[in-house]
Amino acid sequence: MSNDSLYQKSNFNRIGEFKKLSSEAFRAFGNFDQKALSEGLLNSKVKELMAVAIAHVTGCPYCIEVGNGIKSRLFPCSWSKCPKCL
Repeated sequence: MSNDSLYQKSNFNRIGEFKKLSSEAFRAFGNFDQKALSEGLLNSKVKELMAVAIAHVTGCPYCIEVGNGIKSRLFPCSWSKCPKCL
């Protein structure tokens, strides 16, 4: 049994490889992501919080890592100390 893990933070540095290997799919995903998180019936902050919650439900370590960055950008303070963040 190998000690290697599919999830490695260093893989984030390889995202550019996806663009090289399949530029059309990479561009389509980027467009989808932008549209999904843009303002609409729900504001962007709510949509990003939903994305963080979904990442934890699905258990995707990459999505959780990105989501934690979103959470700390949206809420630089402690949630328990700042209930008005929402």
